[in-house]
Amino acid sequence: ALLDVGKTGVGQRAAAQVMQQLVKMMQQAEVKPILRRRAGLVLGRLGWQPDDLDHFVEVPAGKFLYDDEKEEREIKYRYWIAKYPVTNAQFKASSTRTAMRINSGGAKKVGRGETARRSNRMLISGSKM
Repeated sequence: ALLDVGKTGVGQRAAAQVMQQLVKMMQQAEVKPILRRRAGLVLGRLGWQPDDLDHFVEVPAGKFLYDDEKEEREIKYRYWIAKYPVTNAQFKASSTRTAMRINSGGAKKVGRGETARRSNRMLISGSKM
């Protein structure tokens, strides 16, 4: 019904309220991961994107528990990681703006709208090489 806002489904106000609750549910650590994933998938189908989509978060150096067995491991240095996974739509939009082809000879600009087709190539968006 949410996907039919303004047609035969719910009204925009009700849809906004449901989306707000889905966002809350998706971001609560105590909610089961499968339910958080489902909320995120529904939000994605509705076109929702967080305001901080392009932000990165710091992963500090230190010890952490790894895997289901809770094996203690240590990261020797801090690093930064995207706050959210990159979606297929984001990657496609990014790679069609500026594509870079990496091969054994270095980087070569592929051009606007082109994409690398072979598996030994990697696309880098926004790179100033």
